[in-house]
Amino acid sequence: MIYYPILRLGHGIVEFQDSVMVNQFMAHKGLHEIYVHIYSGFLLFVVSVISVVILYDSFKDSKYTWKPVMAGILSTGLIGLGEGAEHLFATFGHEVFHYTHMLGSPVAMYFLYIGTREYSMQFKEGGKPMATRSIIAIMSSVFIVSVVLASFARVEWDSDIERPFIYLIAVPLIVLSLLTIKEAYDQFEMQKIVMHNISLLAISVMLLNIVILLGRDADIVHNAYVYLVAQVLQVILLIVTATFIMVFTISMYIIMKQDEKKYRLPDFGKSSANI
Repeated sequence: MIYYPILRLGHGIVEFQDSVMVNQFMAHKGLHEIYVHIYSGFLLFVVSVISVVILYDSFKDSKYTWKPVMAGILSTGLIGLGEGAEHLFATFGHEVFHYTHMLGSPVAMYFLYIGTREYSMQFKEGGKPMATRSIIAIMSSVFIVSVVLASFARVEWDSDIERPFIYLIAVPLIVLSLLTIKEAYDQFEMQKIVMHNISLLAISVMLLNIVILLGRDADIVHNAYVYLVAQVLQVILLIVTATFIMVFTISMYIIMKQDEKKYRLPDFGKSSANI
């Protein structure tokens, strides 16, 4: 409701002049909307970090520690970190954080997919959880690749680098998103609350990723109105994604506390639940 007037007032008047967007009401290019954008990104990052701390504390003694899911949430936080921090630096720093949030998108979906697959292992024989060092290596590669791409950028949002990169990550990003939702749906009857929340989180991250890619491509081809709509939706989805992460974390925390009471051993006071 808040952003509806932005779309109405912006329609038909926004345009590019010499590659700079002008006449844009409460929008991105140096006007007030950028502060909402920055705060929303940092909020998603902070919520993701706090959620990972809570989830780790809850699951550190369980059979499956949900490491890929926690890595997926933290990678989602990198989207917010990059979205907020890129506007606070000059070209190199700007591009590092810009590609951090671009790379954080498919990496987040990959970890969420692996996490849902790993969760199903507890209902089956066999299966090996993802190693911690593999998770660390993949997440470290986000920053390494971001620095490498930023080192080639001549200007902020260098389209010669960015546009091929957008097309390169778009297909695997969407495929991983659909696989994650399918995996969660297949396990829905076993753990309705858990899989329902993971599905909502996966859908939210997928939509955020798509909107980011659409917005960047609209900026490159100078489609001002699509860019404006994408920016508005992006801010909304940053908040929505942070909300779903909080809902998932609170739900899992409650489930763990209930299991501790249900399975607590009278002599030792420890849970035998293997969630």
